Amino acid sequence: RYTPEFYDDAVSVFDGKSSYFCNMFVMKKALMNEYFTWLFYILDLYREEFKKTFGRSKYGLRTPAHLAERLLTIFLQYKRKQGIKVKELEMIFFQKKTYQIRRIDGFVPVVFCVNNKLVDQLLVVVNSIFENSRQTKYHIIILGNSITEKNKSRIRKAVGDSGFACSIIEMSPLISSKIFVVNQHLSVETYFRFFIPQICCNYKKIIYLDVDLIVNSDLNELYKLDIGNNVMAAAIDPDMHGSLLSKGSDDLRKYCESRLNVVSPYLYYQAGVLLIDTEKMRECHSTEEWLDLCSMQFNWMDQDIINRELQGKIFRLSQSWNCLSDCYSRRIQIAQNGTVEVFLDYLKARKNPKIIHYAGAEKAWNNPNMDMADVFWRYAEKSGRSIPLLLQGFEQKQTGQSMSHEIHQRPKKGSLGRELVDKLFPVYSLQRKITLRILPNSIKIFLKNNLYR
Repeated sequence: RYTPEFYDDAVSVFDGKSSYFCNMFVMKKALMNEYFTWLFYILDLYREEFKKTFGRSKYGLRTPAHLAERLLTIFLQYKRKQGIKVKELEMIFFQKKTYQIRRIDGFVPVVFCVNNKLVDQLLVVVNSIFENSRQTKYHIIILGNSITEKNKSRIRKAVGDSGFACSIIEMSPLISSKIFVVNQHLSVETYFRFFIPQICCNYKKIIYLDVDLIVNSDLNELYKLDIGNNVMAAAIDPDMHGSLLSKGSDDLRKYCESRLNVVSPYLYYQAGVLLIDTEKMRECHSTEEWLDLCSMQFNWMDQDIINRELQGKIFRLSQSWNCLSDCYSRRIQIAQNGTVEVFLDYLKARKNPKIIHYAGAEKAWNNPNMDMADVFWRYAEKSGRSIPLLLQGFEQKQTGQSMSHEIHQRPKKGSLGRELVDKLFPVYSLQRKITLRILPNSIKIFLKNNLYR
């Protein structure tokens, strides 16, 4: 009656079996103005004619929206006859909230898994990436646990100021019903890496980094590596490798052989720096299957899981991409018990490290005098985080959370006391573990500098 030119199309739509729902569309401005003029003219007429019944129920209040959905379909069918092209997109119904990161073309994705206590350390790492970026753009992806809004803003600002993209995913809803085995050194965040294939599924490859490290080279070089049909790329752990080949490590070798299927020559990989093929990792296990493994007891948790499940599927990186610091001046001593090839690769990496990893209980932010800590503090100063980190280290010492303040009491490498202890109680040996359990606390404190494993 009011717009007779639309009558035939209205009859066709109401007799048909399809419509455009949800009032969602993208139009050119001129066409949208034409549609809105016609739409609200009809809706105003409806409101006047049915004002006596309109609004009698909550559902009735939605009638204009329902009517608008049908009117959109009528309008588009009418305009099609005039030559307007309409592109239709799929409608997807989400039964539960999904967590997926949007791919940004031209950006290299780098994932970190952190909690609120490690935000300052994270900002130092981001600065080290920026300082070595050589114009490479990075998409910094944070899988976080209970990070405050204030710290999220700090992260976004620091990443944005570097010219990088930033995405922060709050992981607590995803882990609330899960069971994870943790200890005093490793927290639940270490398992977040197993969500990466799901959350970062729009990226074919991603770089995963622990937060206790410094990037000393352009990560794009790592990202471009061809890892073939392997699931991921990682570097050998010289510490674990040397320990497995040390005298008196029968129990450790038995554990690795029977529990992890890591056999001679004991190429055990360090999980702090990973180049992951997300598609192949999903093919290996679903997210749920990876998380089921996280509820099982392993000595080195997520790292053991990766070594066990991906035997023969890991591309071996040069240790320069994950150069471990000489934790408590003991790592080099242990690493030299490994094969010549692995040990020389470690020594070579130390001369020109592309990534320095402060793996172990000794951290650069707690002990500025530890091995290669000067590199960390150089980047900390550039990022403006040196003072907060110094204060944080001081607070941890005061509360007994850090062991670094005892380092000046440790016997130097090669001292008679250390050599005697290591000979009588080899690192990782059963007698060393039993001794630590049965000794009185007073003697433990006295020997702590040597019997810390």
